[in-house]
Amino acid sequence: MNRTILVLGLTLASCASIDYATPPPSDWPALRVIESVDQKAVHDYCGMGIPLIYSIEGCTVVDFDRRTCTIYLADGATWVRTHERAHCAGYDHPSDDTLREHWRVWKARQ
Repeated sequence: MNRTILVLGLTLASCASIDYATPPPSDWPALRVIESVDQKAVHDYCGMGIPLIYSIEGCTVVDFDRRTCTIYLADGATWVRTHERAHCAGYDHPSDDTLREHWRVWKARQ
């Protein structure tokens, strides 16, 4: 099995909006949502490829193989929860199709 995990990060410098006008794919799977408020996990999972000048507040790790969506939140950043839960439900940022494309590629490999 070829396993791919998608990490979506939210930094204070990034757009914190969700594109609710574009629904997720109609066959988006039900994912078990796991939440972790853990500064070390935010650094380990969310900081990949993000310059150190940004403050990372949280990220979502989508694993279609395990049918999980893990949300990592920085200490005190529980306000990010709604945003990250929208990613777990298949919503992307405006003008972005990262989740939709990740789901399409995962299905094609099955």
